Amino acid sequence: VTSDDNDNEIHQYYEKNKNLFKVPEQVSIDYIEFSAQAIAQKIPVDEATLQGLYADQSASMAKDEQRRASHILIQVDKSANEAAVAAARAKADKLLARVRAGESFEQLAKQNSEDPGSAAAGGDLGFFGRGVMDKAFEQAAFSLAKGQVSDVIRSDFGFHIIKLVDTKANRPASFEDMRPKLEADYRRRKGEEQYFEQVELITNAAYEHPDTLAEAAKVAGLTIQSSGLFGADAGTGVATHAKVREAAFSEDVLRGNNSEPIEISPHTVVVLRVKEHKPAATQPLEAVRELIVARLNADKARDKAKAAGEALLAALKKGADAAMLAKENHTEWKRIGYVKRDNQSTDAPAISAAFKIPKPATANSASYWAGDVGGEYMVVILHGVREATPTSADNALRENIKQAALRANAETEFKAFVEELKKNAQIERREESL
Repeated sequence: VTSDDNDNEIHQYYEKNKNLFKVPEQVSIDYIEFSAQAIAQKIPVDEATLQGLYADQSASMAKDEQRRASHILIQVDKSANEAAVAAARAKADKLLARVRAGESFEQLAKQNSEDPGSAAAGGDLGFFGRGVMDKAFEQAAFSLAKGQVSDVIRSDFGFHIIKLVDTKANRPASFEDMRPKLEADYRRRKGEEQYFEQVELITNAAYEHPDTLAEAAKVAGLTIQSSGLFGADAGTGVATHAKVREAAFSEDVLRGNNSEPIEISPHTVVVLRVKEHKPAATQPLEAVRELIVARLNADKARDKAKAAGEALLAALKKGADAAMLAKENHTEWKRIGYVKRDNQSTDAPAISAAFKIPKPATANSASYWAGDVGGEYMVVILHGVREATPTSADNALRENIKQAALRANAETEFKAFVEELKKNAQIERREESL
């Protein structure tokens, strides 16, 4: 074959398959990117500010003191009549007098408290903070000193006698331990504040100077960055964001204007403009020549393999020895033996093909198949088939088959039942209700 013949073949393939060598529309962009996080990293934090934040947090944590109290409850509904309230109050007053006289608070609670959740534990309610208990109960409990017993207190549940058992202050960590978190929180908060201020400044600058990013970058102290070429469907770097690609290919931006600010993640914004625009085009022949040559060679190799395979298949059908044919043609022949359909060996493609071949007509005959498998031509001979029998299946398989058969029968019977109902039913269609 001459060089001219090769060139003609390459040219014909190119002309016939130009759609394979199309390059979609592409753009590259200039852009500025700013985020609250980047701003926060540049914010200075002085010692006095951190000390003030520590003092505020320490005071707030101190308010979260917890108290452990025990109580004796004499129940009375908040809507009870005066007589019931007076009787409950009198009972509570007598119990308080006994506590004041020195009797064990815990024993009196076990014997007399009408709170089923704490009576057995001597009235112990464990530790609790503010905002958990009834307001009147909480006010009394947090006004007591450790070991002190309250007067009789009325709540929505009845009358209480409260004993403060213990207190637990919520002690803050040291300033040095808390310093990294205080600094990070301060910077994050200030960064977010400045971020929203800069969004407005950049938006205005990009709008007022639509043909350049320089002004928008200047007001925010940012550097203009650039991307490589990317298409509307995919890109790298900043172009991995669909919102960026959508803006870059928008009509307004392709005309040469800056984009609106694009939020690519929380508190992160990009403003862009097109740097280079390449319309969709077909790659020139010289750019894809090597690719075409590779494809042509692959096609020829496949055709050659097919021709050789078909010749081998014809020879096998005439009774030629498979191993000898393989040796003469410098290829591999492998006898697999009996296998199951789900065999996971490297012979899986041949096994899959074997299960598609018709069963040999007689015990001494064979069935054949030939075809392309993953770019290679394969010849398969089926020598025999051993039919599966119910007794050879394992218990699980037999049970699955049984259940499938039962479901199929049930569905058939149900359909027949429905059809019989339809035959004997008087059906009236009301079109106006449809």
